[in-house]
Amino acid sequence: MIGKNVTCSDLNAPFKALLDDKDFTSKHQHLSKVLHTWDDVVSQSKP
Repeated sequence: MIGKNVTCSDLNAPFKALLDDKDFTSKHQHLSKVLHTWDDVVSQSKP
């Protein structure tokens, strides 16, 4: 990974992992909504 250009999707991977974690999303539903919104924003901002 070192030396490669980091893309939006690489940065987004941790968010995806959290969103896919049912235990996390059930404990942090307010956060989950924010992350989903963030995910939408990131997806729409891609060229």
